[in-house]
Amino acid sequence: MRTFFILAVCLCVCVCSAGEKEKLAEEYLVAKGTPELLDSTINGMVEKQIQANPALIPCRMAVLEYCRRSLSFEVHKQALITLYAEKFTADELRELIRIARTPLGKKLAAFDRELSLKLSSWNEQKLAENLPEFQKKLENLK
Repeated sequence: MRTFFILAVCLCVCVCSAGEKEKLAEEYLVAKGTPELLDSTINGMVEKQIQANPALIPCRMAVLEYCRRSLSFEVHKQALITLYAEKFTADELRELIRIARTPLGKKLAAFDRELSLKLSSWNEQKLAENLPEFQKKLENLK
């Protein structure tokens, strides 16, 4: 009976700790601006699609809604929380939150958003540059 009680207490502590870590992970994601990052990424993607295909202009809101339903923070929130809760301890998450709320942390978060958009643009450019060579290789495989 005593062993069962000790096991029950240990399980309770683990569940409480996991719940705390999930709350801290969510707090960190919000503090570092992840919802805004994903929102600006979605907006940037939609604008690029519309620039590339002006026929989409009348569909802008429908495309934007579709992307938000598919790619927003709310869609990925639980998976992101789980990843951070698995990777970091509660103390580490508290420290990350503290850093994210400092001027330097805010500057880093803003830079991360900017970098994410630039990387996306650079990746698209490089894929386009290398597409003809890739298409030739595919043709040679036939």
